[in-house]
Amino acid sequence: MDWFRELQVVSATPLDVHNQRKRDDDQRVQASLGQQVLTPQDPVQETLTRGNAWLLGAGDHGGFNLKAPYGFLQGVPGSIIKDSNVTLEAEGLTIEGVIFLASAQQSANAGALVSVTSGTVVFTHCLFLKPQSGTQSGDFVIIADGAKAIFIGCQFGPTQANGQYAVNHLGAVATDVGIIGCSNKTGLAHNNVTTVFEVT
Repeated sequence: MDWFRELQVVSATPLDVHNQRKRDDDQRVQASLGQQVLTPQDPVQETLTRGNAWLLGAGDHGGFNLKAPYGFLQGVPGSIIKDSNVTLEAEGLTIEGVIFLASAQQSANAGALVSVTSGTVVFTHCLFLKPQSGTQSGDFVIIADGAKAIFIGCQFGPTQANGQYAVNHLGAVATDVGIIGCSNKTGLAHNNVTTVFEVT
């Protein structure tokens, strides 16, 4: 009985206990789903041959290269892939709610924020941002010939003085890349894509 009484002398409020139980439950659920919860210090790594899942915490994350099929990468508000190369060559990959950012400190011709080299990628509610300066050039996103991508509810901005394309599809089939319900405030056109309602 003495042991039980010692456990009761805890300064945690009922709300603290509830919150800790909720955090424990959330971690168990995420672990059971195979989702990796990543802080800005954690690299995005593929631990499974297919069906990887990541949740990016708020803060600045580094770049990555994804190859395993059917992955799902989601960002919480404030999760940013900053000044980093992102290469996607995965079939059936979904990226949701992530900010891809090139800062003013990034070199003038750093290239695209994202390159899709093969496979099919769906971007939903993502932001693609470069600084509004005369030093930036290049495309925001490059889609290689043979690769496919769909952008749903994404935003591209702000206005660029020297850029080429917001989304540059290097393939010959415009229906391989779809822009659906997006906002393009770059002042740049897309190249060889199919657009269904876009605000400029």
